[in-house]
Amino acid sequence: MRRKRSLAPALVLSLLIAAPANCAEIVGLVFGANGDPLNGANVGAVNSAGQQVGQGRSDIYGRYCISGLNPGAYTLNLTPPPATGYIPGSAPESLGAEGLTVDWSTCPQAPAAATSTPGVTSLASATCGGFPLWTLAAAGLGIVPLGVLGGLYFPGGGGGGGGPPPATSKK
Repeated sequence: MRRKRSLAPALVLSLLIAAPANCAEIVGLVFGANGDPLNGANVGAVNSAGQQVGQGRSDIYGRYCISGLNPGAYTLNLTPPPATGYIPGSAPESLGAEGLTVDWSTCPQAPAAATSTPGVTSLASATCGGFPLWTLAAAGLGIVPLGVLGGLYFPGGGGGGGGPPPATSKK
């Protein structure tokens, strides 16, 4: 009798091997003058050659994410939604392989100001790819959530991509 083999391990391995070399990301939160999250702000990443190479838009929680970047020097440009009257801002940043968290404060009296921290550390630190990192596991492929590989865990659902991983219980 022939045994059936699962393709899931091969699929996971091929996904890990085929990961792009430019995998660093910039995440963050955008706040309005009153400290509330700002929805609909655009954050663009411009490389040293002056080319915009990535962009993110803040969601209703103020979270944004720009993925697929190579480590290096970037200028980040924040453009608030026009109806707010807030002033755009720019910030030179250095992106390392560990990623970068850049949070923004906006107001109508001064350009948007950025505060950065190396690594992906803010509440916006979930997937940038448009789906939560636990989606593949939830899809029934029998694999661990991608965000748990290597000891990493990314709470939340940045980039507009869902929420926290499903609850599990220990038995």
